[in-house]
Amino acid sequence: MNVSKSVRAIGLNSLGWTAYIFYYTSAIFAQNPNADLSAATIIGLSVYYIVTITFFYACYYFIFPRLFEQKNYVLGSLLYVIAVGVFMFIDYNRVTITNTLVTIPEDERLRNESRELFRFAISAFYDVVQVTAISLTFWYFRYNLKLEHQRASAQRQQLLAEVNFLKSQIDQHFLYNTLNMFYSKASLYSADLANAILSLSNLLRFVVTTEFKTMVPLEHELRSINLFTELNQLRFNNKLLVEYQTKGDLSRASVPPLCLLTLVENAFKHGDLKREPLLIDVRVDDQLTVHIRNRKHTAQMPESTNVGLANTRKRLNLLFGEQYKLIVHQDDTYFDVSITLNSVSTYA
Repeated sequence: MNVSKSVRAIGLNSLGWTAYIFYYTSAIFAQNPNADLSAATIIGLSVYYIVTITFFYACYYFIFPRLFEQKNYVLGSLLYVIAVGVFMFIDYNRVTITNTLVTIPEDERLRNESRELFRFAISAFYDVVQVTAISLTFWYFRYNLKLEHQRASAQRQQLLAEVNFLKSQIDQHFLYNTLNMFYSKASLYSADLANAILSLSNLLRFVVTTEFKTMVPLEHELRSINLFTELNQLRFNNKLLVEYQTKGDLSRASVPPLCLLTLVENAFKHGDLKREPLLIDVRVDDQLTVHIRNRKHTAQMPESTNVGLANTRKRLNLLFGEQYKLIVHQDDTYFDVSITLNSVSTYA
């Protein structure tokens, strides 16, 4: 498919330039009926056409994208000035270039007559404007086609996301009902098991209901961490050591959903929480600062892929740019991670 498109594009470009060359050459001989189609004339016109075509594609592929897509006005303008300068220099000197590079009979050599600078400047300016306008027209048409394709693709992705979201709502409803049924049955036999199912249900509810949210209140994120901690305490018979420290008005702050939970989950997975407490320190003032510290397992553990940490960093980059810090420090004994968000305002 791509090869077919490339062949078609080359064919259309070749056809367009053939028509342009035919029209331009016909116009020259119409204005100069006495002009002869000598080898020197053909070579001179060929030099002009090569420079014109090169200038066209330089604008189309390199200059206009930098000027109008990348908004790099300095580089785009500089490239355009250089391209125009090269075009005019070669056009002005194509008589000399032809007679220097090509050996032709003396009677067919172009006369090296001096060309009047003003008349040449007017003619060259017209050529530059003409080629620039044509190149810009084709680039603008292609650019709008690309934007339309991107909009159509975005609409398709949005529609797919909406369909998946509606489907997930059905799946969630079924899952919650099933977990509630398990909770009701388990409560007759084991309070611990029933509490574990209830904590899992509430944790899953938080995960799925925040899937399409950019930010959530900090208190909601900490509540999910408490639920996750309860599940792990039930798993290890309440033998895990976890220490929470909070300072400031937590209701003022918000965080990306599951951002802190991912780091805490990593600490439970790789930390030795039976020997030394997992520290979760949350402070809210002009900034939001979260510090998580755990002792590493001394036993052989599966090597961490750091996918969760890498994804957290990417999300913070997208949401906060340079208005955050994520600092990781580890040695053979401890793993420390700190997150600082310069903005603490709650997002809806």
